[in-house]
Amino acid sequence: MKNNLNKVHSSMTRPRWIGQDVWNSLCDHWGTQGFKKKSIQAKTNRASDCGGFGGSLHTCGSITISQHRVNLTNLNGIPPSHSDLFLHTHKRGKDKTWVDKRSEYVHEKFKRRFEELTQETTSQGTPPPNELDVWCEVAGIKRGRVYGLGMESTVLLGRPNYRGSCSSSTEWVQRHEFEEMRNERDQLREELANTNRAVERNNYLIKQLMNSLNFKPMPYTTDQIHEDGVSDNDNEIGDHDAGDFDDEIADNDARDHDGEELDG
Repeated sequence: MKNNLNKVHSSMTRPRWIGQDVWNSLCDHWGTQGFKKKSIQAKTNRASDCGGFGGSLHTCGSITISQHRVNLTNLNGIPPSHSDLFLHTHKRGKDKTWVDKRSEYVHEKFKRRFEELTQETTSQGTPPPNELDVWCEVAGIKRGRVYGLGMESTVLLGRPNYRGSCSSSTEWVQRHEFEEMRNERDQLREELANTNRAVERNNYLIKQLMNSLNFKPMPYTTDQIHEDGVSDNDNEIGDHDAGDFDDEIADNDARDHDGEELDG
């Protein structure tokens, strides 16, 4: 309700769900010196130095952090960690610099603390640390919200078993398994590319060797196959005719000889 009234006050346009009488009362209230003074003070507090780091900034724009989480999930195929989501919403897109000193300090502190706890759990053989627990410990909870998580923190902290939850540990393991699978995929792609380059190199060397030896393999065409077939047939026919011719001569000689004897 408070957020809706803030939007109405900013636009100064009466929505349908506010009656005219109530709207007139609100406009009168917003015009008082007391309200203006409080508004100025609240604006000053929001822009004031927070823990020595200046005002809290982000790069979310008009998109909520929850929607940024959905967008990153659709892009990468896996939900982002709280750390990755914070990086995405607190670093500038062009030069990847931090939007303010506080965001850089909190994230670096989180990384160190998370690494410490991870080493401890690994050596002790216990489940990995809950990333949300570590982030809350480092960033702190103020007025029911966690720095860097926006309105999403109210949903996360509203879960009765959010601390040390098995689901968070499972997500942590799944993310690391996903990273390992992606690294293996990239490695296989690199090996395949190296193999293709090696094959191309070998083909090039073979071609160079054939050229140096002046080796030019002649294609065996269908015409050549036909000519060879005809030549073989001719040889067979020639051999057959010569034999038959000799037999015919012998037969003729025999018949002539028999004729001479009869005449005699």
